[in-house]
Amino acid sequence: MERAVPDPERPRRINIVNYDASWPGVFRDLARELRRLFGNRALRIDHIGSTSVPELAAKPIIDIQVSVAESSNDEPWRSSLMAAGWEWDADNDERTKRFFAAPKPGPAGHLHVREAGSLTEQLALVFRDYLRSNRGAAARYEAFKRKLATRMWRDGDEYAEAKTEIVWPLLHEAYRWSMLSGWRPGPSDA
Repeated sequence: MERAVPDPERPRRINIVNYDASWPGVFRDLARELRRLFGNRALRIDHIGSTSVPELAAKPIIDIQVSVAESSNDEPWRSSLMAAGWEWDADNDERTKRFFAAPKPGPAGHLHVREAGSLTEQLALVFRDYLRSNRGAAARYEAFKRKLATRMWRDGDEYAEAKTEIVWPLLHEAYRWSMLSGWRPGPSDA
């Protein structure tokens, strides 16, 4: 099942809401089900994205990263996910990632299945940890997202592309912070 294609004739706003203290619990519930579906193929299951940073406003969509040994042999777990209602985005450009939307009805969630050790797997974790440790960086990120949320967007991809204007400088800061702090990924969140 593939994700519905947005209608470019009907632009929409991106909904940014204040931090919700229930988000970690929603993540835990989704992660429990993902752990069952992946079994030992999931090397890590992590809460990533803005909903994983306490006090940071976000789109009310839980982002989850599952790290696997390799993404090219995805048939066993991809079939399990799709049978459970997760919607696969077959058009994802990233070669070391598979992307899914959470089953409906249910909490809104995005699943990023990435190869363990890949650059994007590590970037998602260091970005999250940097924003958690630096309230000023998180506040700048939030302000930029709120500014973007005042505009109309064709789809979430267009909004995500616009965020790169702040994400890349923050990733540069996160890289420097990781070197100075000796950052390493902590234990898996689930």
